[in-house]
Amino acid sequence: MSDANVLLLGESGFGKTHYGTQLLLRLRGKECELSFREPPTNISPFDAAITHLNKGKTATHTSSGVYVESRWPLKDTQGRQFDLIWPDYAGEQLTHITTRRFVTPEWRHRICESSGWALMLRLRKLNVPKDTFVKPLANLAPSSSPKTLQKISDQARLIELLQILLYTRRTGNLLPITTPQLTILLSCWDEIEGLEPDVRPAMVLASRLPLVYSFIESNWKPSSRVIFGLSALEKELNNKQADEGYIDKGPAAFGYVIAPNGTRSDDLTLPIRYLVERPA
Repeated sequence: MSDANVLLLGESGFGKTHYGTQLLLRLRGKECELSFREPPTNISPFDAAITHLNKGKTATHTSSGVYVESRWPLKDTQGRQFDLIWPDYAGEQLTHITTRRFVTPEWRHRICESSGWALMLRLRKLNVPKDTFVKPLANLAPSSSPKTLQKISDQARLIELLQILLYTRRTGNLLPITTPQLTILLSCWDEIEGLEPDVRPAMVLASRLPLVYSFIESNWKPSSRVIFGLSALEKELNNKQADEGYIDKGPAAFGYVIAPNGTRSDDLTLPIRYLVERPA
């Protein structure tokens, strides 16, 4: 039996709590690639989220100072067993790593002990400003308007985050990275506009966040990285108006992933199975 310590990386509003909750419900009740071999421990952080989803409403935001790890004893369809460590925390903690350029001792331990990283990216919340690749140089001439404080682009910030994590772990990139293995989850897939049928998530990442895609492709070994589309809720929920479908069918009836080859599956455990079982 192996101990798969997955470090889930996602900023505020990227869908960590919703995915963790839906994944927990899938593991409990539906036929998936992974299932519980015995009851999980310390799932109290997800109790409130389950209650909200059962009422057809979105889960509440995790408090800023919270970081709780749940241990999920799992097995796959071939009988292989492993323990998955699943975290619940406020996304601001991850943002602070890049804005403050400081890794706390607690986060240093999590980074170094993790066997795989699952990075959640919500494209609608990531800003990709126009630059010399998409805007003529003549239009980038200095203006006479007052100077404003320039903000680092989200692409550069995400790359810097990965560099900080790799440096903290003392993982070099002279050779393709095999550990930690990396799964990219393009969350809230249902809200991405302009998608072609059966489009591959890697193509979407390459077109929407080309610098991030190039950094990952250049540094991780192909067998140690994979890109999924993820819609944990399948539709947008809110706290004011309950969704009747969720109340009638239950939250476990909703949500899907888009596999690397572009096919859709209701099995939300697939990204985790890839993360813990792919050969390095």
